Amino acid sequence: MVWLKEEIASKKILVVGAGGIGCELLKNLILAGFLDLTVIDLDTIDVSNLNRQFLFQKQHVGKSKSLIAKESVLKLTHAGREVSIDARMCSIFLPEFSVPWIKQFSIILNALDNVSARNHVNRLALAADIPLVESGTAGYSGESSVIKKGLSPCYECSERPRNKTYPGCTIRNTPSEPIHCIVWAKFLFSQLFGEPDDEQEVSPDAADPELANGEAAENKGNIKRINTTVWAEENDWDPKILFNKFFKEDINSLLSMSKLWEKEGRKKPSALDYDEIIGCGDGHATGSKMELRTLRAWHKAVTDAKTRRKRDGHLSWDKDDTDAMMFVAAAANIRCGIFKIEQKTEWKVKEMAGNIIPAIATANAVIAAIVCLQAVKILKNNIKKTKEVSLRVQPASHYILAASTFAERNPTCVVCAEKPTVTIMLDTKKVKDISNIFIQLKKFTLKDLREKICQKKLSMNEPDVEKDGNIILSSDEDDLDEVLLAKTLSEVGVGHGSILTAEDFQQEFKLTIHVEHVEELPEVDGQNELEFRISGQEKAEATISSQAEEVSVGKKRALSEKIGNEPAAKVQKIMDHLDLDEDEIICTDDIIC
Repeated sequence: MVWLKEEIASKKILVVGAGGIGCELLKNLILAGFLDLTVIDLDTIDVSNLNRQFLFQKQHVGKSKSLIAKESVLKLTHAGREVSIDARMCSIFLPEFSVPWIKQFSIILNALDNVSARNHVNRLALAADIPLVESGTAGYSGESSVIKKGLSPCYECSERPRNKTYPGCTIRNTPSEPIHCIVWAKFLFSQLFGEPDDEQEVSPDAADPELANGEAAENKGNIKRINTTVWAEENDWDPKILFNKFFKEDINSLLSMSKLWEKEGRKKPSALDYDEIIGCGDGHATGSKMELRTLRAWHKAVTDAKTRRKRDGHLSWDKDDTDAMMFVAAAANIRCGIFKIEQKTEWKVKEMAGNIIPAIATANAVIAAIVCLQAVKILKNNIKKTKEVSLRVQPASHYILAASTFAERNPTCVVCAEKPTVTIMLDTKKVKDISNIFIQLKKFTLKDLREKICQKKLSMNEPDVEKDGNIILSSDEDDLDEVLLAKTLSEVGVGHGSILTAEDFQQEFKLTIHVEHVEELPEVDGQNELEFRISGQEKAEATISSQAEEVSVGKKRALSEKIGNEPAAKVQKIMDHLDLDEDEIICTDDIIC
């Protein structure tokens, strides 16, 4: 067995994630001879993980991924060497994982599956000036890149693919695909059992742009819009009452909006009545009648979720939560039946609701191997010789792996720019309700600034915001009372031309926010249901100089597109250039790692 030299093997390594790539990576690190690892993962093992996360077995289902991964890899051969693995079942967002804590490591290896966590680790690594190896797979494709402050682009330099969104009026009024019903069912779960969210309204939308103005105005008064969460609690989440509200009364309200059903090819929905379905017999009826077994699934899903809601408080939807998944599958299929849309199995609903891309064990193994080779190169002080690597399904040449040197850093990146700056365009006095209901206008509050802008859009964890040296929003929980958060931007003196400073002390991340007042945001792709829009540093500079023209964020590029344009001469096989020499792993200078 060939091991790494002691000075490399003893380096402290942080692995974030113990899933598909994480399992492969931990195995590689142990077999390569690394001796000091820390692995963090909040997740537990699901039966669906077992086909590719080989460190886990059936008896491990429900247990911690990080702890079981540690237990499994320590059984691998390491020639009696003393190996230390600090396995933690927790979130990387915890305050204890601050920049000073990160600085104890020589390198960070990301094996994550969500953008928010990747953004957070990216910022910690930049602040601590620790090299980070990023990785990810999607089906048969994958990529790995090295991030180092001042040397390479950071993770947030490039525009990342966003989850597809759907117009609210389509979700609420005129679904035509299974995914529309599934998204509606997820919203319904949150409205009934979770924290109320105005952005996830499920009732019919009387302000649908397809409606003529007269009919829209007429229907506004007819649709009783109530707080779904409060109403459900007042009715003790009775399955029958809920069913008739969402699948009978609301559907009849939609049918009263005759303009919606004049479009050629659009099928009218058919309202359902709980008692009529119960009386339909053996449950084998098909066509316009809802099957009895689907109603039973609804009844059980609502009852189980209600029990947990009363016991545990507000619930959060999670694709791996059996009760939540059963509810969404039942509600989505009932709605599909109403709108004459193809129904889906519970597994297919889970795949669509959780935006699950099929994971391929081989792709995980290849990318994990690349990450390990990148790590060896970095720990040998050869970081400038590392590459950005892509695993491609349909390569231009006969090689499936493509490598390229570091891309240009994005000078307008809101994270790694010398002076991170963004411009927020919004109506600082009042904005349209996100549900597009024009009956009522609400004002943009400090809570909106904290949750929708700082946390959701700017990926900050616990933001503090100042204006003219005065704190208008604090990360201290004692200061986050509802009265303060309910204050509008105008009430705290924020308006057109205001300059705010937002800071996250855990991430050691700070940026300047320029506020630009606009009464109406420009449309994108013919739609505008946004409350605000964020642009980068160039826009901020344009605002300061009072230039009227818009300046694009610019210079963001997708890694896969760049690699796809690399000449074939730069594409090389890894193993053909891998040598073993003097008891250490050595890779030639001109290859992938």
